[in-house]
Amino acid sequence: MSTIQTLSRHASTEWRPDSGGSYSGRYCTERMEVLSTEAVMNRDSDDADSKETNLTVSLVYCDVVLAELQRKGIALPNPEDIRRNLLCHPDMTDLVKRICDDALDRFPRPSQVALELYQDPEIEDEHLTVYVRQYDYDDDILDVLDEVRLKFHEERATSSNWIHITTDFELPI
Repeated sequence: MSTIQTLSRHASTEWRPDSGGSYSGRYCTERMEVLSTEAVMNRDSDDADSKETNLTVSLVYCDVVLAELQRKGIALPNPEDIRRNLLCHPDMTDLVKRICDDALDRFPRPSQVALELYQDPEIEDEHLTVYVRQYDYDDDILDVLDEVRLKFHEERATSSNWIHITTDFELPI
């Protein structure tokens, strides 16, 4: 049995294991192989090709960043969906980390910063969203969110997927 798990996504299906142990889903057209955590720990680096190594690095880095964000207090209500999205768009991982860190600096507790995967119910579109939620909303919250958006505008515009920074005016989760 292979220790490599193949991930692929095709339009109009949800992520689910297929008969071969692969995962299929929507919104991403590339196919990638990602080593399981156990395989990363047990593998011999001499037999790894560069593609496998790059994907392993993406997987490990993604997991480290998500764990760090959670440790810092970022709410991740759907971490597997976020992880899947970041593995399809590995260039986004560092950008997501920096945006969340900046939002935390600008909105300390009791404000809540949450990273979620938004899935449009009307069209096939998904993107990461950083939500800032407060119990009592500051009058200038939209201005401060605009500052965060502007700070990362160029990187957001040139990345492989979109990340939105906003509030939904809900209470923290």
